[in-house]
Amino acid sequence: MNQTRTIPRYAHADGHTDLCYSEDGSYIITCGSEGDVRIWKGFHDDDSKAICVGEIAYCVDQKGDKLYVGSDANSVQIFTFPDAELDGVLTRFTAPATSIDVSQDGSLVAAGSANMEIHVVEIASQTVKHFVGHKAPVLHVAIDPKLDFLSSSSCDGTVRVWNISDQKVVKEWTDVTPQVNSFKLAERFCHVSWETLTGRLLAIPFDSEIRIFQRSTWNMMMTLSNHQLTKSFSLTSWSNCGKFLAASTLSGEITVWNTMVNRIVSFSKDDDELNVCSLHWNPASEKQQLAFCDVQGRLGVVDNCFPASRESKMDSVGKKNTPARAEPEADDFDFGRELEEDEDDPEAISLEKIKSNYSGIFDEDQKSQKSNMLGDDDMMSVKSCSSRGPALPLVDLQPPFQPTSSPVHLQRRFMVFNDIGYVRQTNTEDENMIDIDFHDASIHHAFRINNILNHSMAALNSEGLVLACEKTADSTSKLVCVLFKSWDSSKEWNIEMMDEEDIQALAVGNKWLAVATTFRFLRLFTLSGVQREILRLPGPVVCLNALDDLLYIVYHSSMGLPGEQNLSFAIYQIAIGCTVLVSAQPLPLTPKSTLKWIGFSDQFNPCALDSEGILSLFVSSSGLWKPICYVDAQYKGTSNHHFIVGVCEERQNIRCILCKGSYYPSTIPHPFITEIPWQIPVCEISMDKGGIEESYWRCSIARECLKQESSSLNKDFLTSALKLFSLSCKTGHEMRVLEFCDFTSNKDVTNLALKYAFKTRNEKLTERLTELQKIQQEMEMEDRSDCSDRYKMDPSSSNNVHRLTNGDDGQSQELFPENRSIGRSYGEPNQESVSLIAETKKRKSLSEQKNQILGQRKINPFRKSSQFDSSLNLPTQENASPPVPAPEVKKNTTNAFSVWYESQKENLIKESPDLEEAELLKLAAKKFRLLKKSQETDANDKTDTENDENEQTSKKKRKSVDDEASEPTTQKRKSFLKLQEYVFKK
Repeated sequence: MNQTRTIPRYAHADGHTDLCYSEDGSYIITCGSEGDVRIWKGFHDDDSKAICVGEIAYCVDQKGDKLYVGSDANSVQIFTFPDAELDGVLTRFTAPATSIDVSQDGSLVAAGSANMEIHVVEIASQTVKHFVGHKAPVLHVAIDPKLDFLSSSSCDGTVRVWNISDQKVVKEWTDVTPQVNSFKLAERFCHVSWETLTGRLLAIPFDSEIRIFQRSTWNMMMTLSNHQLTKSFSLTSWSNCGKFLAASTLSGEITVWNTMVNRIVSFSKDDDELNVCSLHWNPASEKQQLAFCDVQGRLGVVDNCFPASRESKMDSVGKKNTPARAEPEADDFDFGRELEEDEDDPEAISLEKIKSNYSGIFDEDQKSQKSNMLGDDDMMSVKSCSSRGPALPLVDLQPPFQPTSSPVHLQRRFMVFNDIGYVRQTNTEDENMIDIDFHDASIHHAFRINNILNHSMAALNSEGLVLACEKTADSTSKLVCVLFKSWDSSKEWNIEMMDEEDIQALAVGNKWLAVATTFRFLRLFTLSGVQREILRLPGPVVCLNALDDLLYIVYHSSMGLPGEQNLSFAIYQIAIGCTVLVSAQPLPLTPKSTLKWIGFSDQFNPCALDSEGILSLFVSSSGLWKPICYVDAQYKGTSNHHFIVGVCEERQNIRCILCKGSYYPSTIPHPFITEIPWQIPVCEISMDKGGIEESYWRCSIARECLKQESSSLNKDFLTSALKLFSLSCKTGHEMRVLEFCDFTSNKDVTNLALKYAFKTRNEKLTERLTELQKIQQEMEMEDRSDCSDRYKMDPSSSNNVHRLTNGDDGQSQELFPENRSIGRSYGEPNQESVSLIAETKKRKSLSEQKNQILGQRKINPFRKSSQFDSSLNLPTQENASPPVPAPEVKKNTTNAFSVWYESQKENLIKESPDLEEAELLKLAAKKFRLLKKSQETDANDKTDTENDENEQTSKKKRKSVDDEASEPTTQKRKSFLKLQEYVFKK
């Protein structure tokens, strides 16, 4: 039966008009701007009861035997129902009451006022709670069916959700409606409504769409729209069964959606195009009726608002506030009445049928046995518990979706939008088409497909297009593949799934495609249509994505906590066979969020985006998830979001589409891909320290992901480290520099910190960094020695020296010194064990030394500088032999040679390119000794000359040359400073 909209009748004078149904749906109650409240026995009642409550009646609601009216008397009055006699005042304001809502059980009454306050009155105790925070008159209030939350809208353009118990705001949406300063000037009344059965959804009318939000998490679950509308939405109202949502616009258009399938089931227009200011469903379960009032005081109804096939489902819900019972009790069932009513039915006397329909009935013997065992009181408690049913938490599993796609319920949507191109679907009354276009026209030309099979999923790469449709009552689920580079005559193929098997997700890779189904099968096909392996999924699939030969799978591993998802992911390599590269691991999400997008970065690292806007990157080398950006914070405005397309490690940016006021891009005009930088969510990022740390870790994560080093990235990495050193030293936090060098364990960072300490003359930091560098070098040598043990040569070639290439600098390092025997006799007992114990002890000793350097060793602040200088003495002729790869570093040697060698290494290699590492070190040590000797000679000559001049000018300050020669420490200090200046003047 088609829906019918009756011609409205005049009920009140021009102006704001409100209405509600009585609890049983038999009466329609209205109030208007002339101050009257009218009670109608149906729409066609010509003799309605009218009472005057004031000059203007703004709002009305009814529950039980009470009628609540808000008027210009600045109060909420109580009348009896249906007699309409004054029964008192519920609460008072300093301005007119503009909205009233009574809870489903009648225990709470909420009222909003033009004085920007909301009162919630508990009927039993008559206690009043005040909710203050709106900055303009209140438009509408609604109580959560579970009595936990209160929603309100205001002329200040905001919608708030309050916690009734503590009267605090738990969620706020801004810029929902135009801002006005008076209730009379408001055009959009912004009626917010809760889903009537469980309150798990909240509907808010935005400009051209209705947004549905999930309870507690307040994540947007879906959007409802109608392309036939000409004005903005103003009111919403849920049906009593919780499946249908009605909404009206400023021009009087009323749309009804089936929220279970996101489809419009009825739509009607007003010939006069008047603004609807009140909209309510008839609570009677057998009726499909909506009542509305407009700004001219007219009352109208819409009948048959949803298809007749839904009536049985509506009937099962029952009347509003009727408690649901899991099973009928034996005492409530009248066998005689049932048999009498059905005596003409040949099956009416079937006792077995009656028993099967009422399987919860106990026979008298069973009831007596249970009564004797439990007692009367216990039996009553068991009976009441069984009638209520088990109380289980509501956990909604995230349904499957396609990454980089728009929701299925949209009439114009992107089925996929990636780096290759996009697939756009248009599903309207006039056409049902799929358009395919490419960013690079050399891949393939754009083309269009008639969507005869109602495809709802798509995957696209440079080799082909894959489409899939869900099964229906008449057909099975089908998979279609369109090839771009086929060399035979076949450019397209399709295949049907098994009966009752439905495709939920799909992805296309290099010469293969994957399909996840409701049977938890992962079906693999070649691009030409050959069926490959069939794998089992551990849980319900959420989404798939593929790149080259990698397949990224996300699925539900188990039921999550209330309001949360428990997801896992795995990475498969699809080549000649199927192998697991990353076994099943938990996928981290922000609390109370859902998964929005998955994909691979440019370096084949898995990425994931949740509904809170946190983009995370899985670093394959370490096996850890790291947050790289809070994408929604990149653009001002809470309603603006980014639609992710790709992630680049080398440039540290994200390719995305900015969606203003939505989560998904619009198809018209054509969206453009923009790039936003990574921004690691460090603390105090706006401060100097936080900004430098963010830059360092951004470069560090990018370096960790890149397979080949980038010179520009290394430069940014070291620049950030140098800035951090400088800031720490300027603020007196030198210990941060030492700790930073320790936990990074990067020799370039340590060398940079040491050079900075030398240049800034920070003696204390230089000493500690020098000792830390020596320990790091020794530990690095020990690590290489352990690694070389796996590749030791045969004992017969024990005179050879093994070499291992360092991946960082490409140099060949000797792993064993000349005075250490590298040959090992396999017949010697316990030699390997003794060596292992010795290495372990040495590592422990090095670790203890490092801990002392990092802060446990006490330093005398009044120590003379000569003591510091003596710790940096140059090697003498006796101990300056050419270094070998793993020498035993003596305690009194300095690291000046290492600094000089690093700075002159390139010149030495150019002079002697044929020398090996050991011979090059010998040559460098020889030149370093000669340089040191010449510097000391020059320093001694200069000292003698200065002493002679001082002796002639001032006899009091004269000192003998012999006394000066007895102070070698001073001469060594001067020579070292000159050598130090030479090192840094490149």
